[in-house]
Amino acid sequence: MLSCAAMSSATDPNVAPSPPDPAAAAVLLAGGHGRRAGGPKALICWEDDLLWRWQASRLVQVGCRPVVAVLHPDAFLPQHARPDLPQVLTLPSDADAPQFASLQRGLRRLSQAGHDGPVLLLPVDCPCPDRQVFAGLVAAWQAVGSARVARPEVVVPGPDGLPQVRHGHPVLLDPDAVRELLALDGATSRLDHWIAGLPPEARVDVPVRDASVLANFNRDGVTG
Repeated sequence: MLSCAAMSSATDPNVAPSPPDPAAAAVLLAGGHGRRAGGPKALICWEDDLLWRWQASRLVQVGCRPVVAVLHPDAFLPQHARPDLPQVLTLPSDADAPQFASLQRGLRRLSQAGHDGPVLLLPVDCPCPDRQVFAGLVAAWQAVGSARVARPEVVVPGPDGLPQVRHGHPVLLDPDAVRELLALDGATSRLDHWIAGLPPEARVDVPVRDASVLANFNRDGVTG
């Protein structure tokens, strides 16, 4: 397990975004073993808290209701709970199953909670971006009636120095997309492959300024 001293923040946790009302729920994927990180990423110490709890609180701050955190079994223990965040629902993952199975588990929990609107997906090792990213994704999804997926895009310099478009997190799924994903095989399916197979009119790419949508806690200055 990584120590708190080894961590450096990719976003400013002292600037709390004002919560909007995007009418979107969120699934925080924090169920893996995190072998390259030295242990479950959910239990990494970050800004004097556990990474999964810090991420969940940020999702609440940007207005997601509810937030489902799919946690590694070691993180799904009473001592790691956040009773001060009633908007956060937790459930254990099958840590040996693919990430897609955890995604399906989180989506089913939202359905059980009565949520039938859009869902934002965020892996625990990707920083929660600012409020404008979430609001932009929801607005784009609402404006494009055929969109089943909305994802942030950032233009960065490519290896040859030319501009390159990259897509990041979180990804927004519309209710029809959620139902389709739940019907797939959790052992063999992958979200990126499913998105790539959608017709162009079913995807909406949203230009954003927050480069943290491309960041990764392990890759960008945090290694295990």
